[in-house]
Amino acid sequence: MTDNSLLFRELDNQDLQNFRNDGFCLKSDFVNQSFVDKIRDKAKSVFARQITAQNIELESLEDVHFEKALYALFKKDFHAFIGAAKLCQHTMELHQLAIADDLINNLKVLGLEEPAICVKPIIFFNSRHISKIEGHYKTPGHQDWRSMQGSINSMVVWIPLMDLNRELGTLEIVPGSHRSGLYKSEEDEWFRNIPESEIPESEYVSIDVKKGDALFFSSFLVHRSGNNSSENIRWSMHFRYNDMNESTFIERKFPHPYKVYHPEKGLVTPDFPKRQDLAKVFL
Repeated sequence: MTDNSLLFRELDNQDLQNFRNDGFCLKSDFVNQSFVDKIRDKAKSVFARQITAQNIELESLEDVHFEKALYALFKKDFHAFIGAAKLCQHTMELHQLAIADDLINNLKVLGLEEPAICVKPIIFFNSRHISKIEGHYKTPGHQDWRSMQGSINSMVVWIPLMDLNRELGTLEIVPGSHRSGLYKSEEDEWFRNIPESEIPESEYVSIDVKKGDALFFSSFLVHRSGNNSSENIRWSMHFRYNDMNESTFIERKFPHPYKVYHPEKGLVTPDFPKRQDLAKVFL
């Protein structure tokens, strides 16, 4: 086994039970840290090309030097920054991880009979120094299903590219919230947030994770990112999957994610799903 192997760990029945009960399961050391570093380094190299092209000093790709240069790029040429940020989502390493057989097999353990990628993999680099709005580095409470709107057993796999602590802003979740269906949400400049009147602040639980850990969670699980109050970038990535064999997804003619057909409620299928629909998945 080489340092560049993906080195997945196999999920088991206890992970499945945790997932059904709480809406998530956390697997430590899920991905080889060397491969995680490879993904992060490739993203840095994409930005480095634009940093150099804009004649910004970049001593090395070490965090202290890279972050200073990246913040300068954001201020000097936002279009160059955005172009690089978008290209980071298309690196071969990121997509290699998204379709790895062992990862797909683990999705099946958690109930996806026939996994299908919902949207391209995403690598995040969150900091207030490279954000136009707060939601770009501190996402409010939300449910991913509102944007995905695919199979009701759809799933997110979230993997940190570095050890995360409270200062960097860990992921915060509401255990068991996946069973309640869609919560009321309010439109904002980021997307839609779940107000505190729906879920009190006290119900959010911080999840401590290290580089290469993997958090599998239902797209109905309420979650948010903690506040990155540090001067550094918080690196992470996530992958979204639907189940092409899920009955309601088939009945609804495989609606395309992120396209809204019902502006009043922001849903492709009005009044869907109901709690009884979710009960069939999370027995």
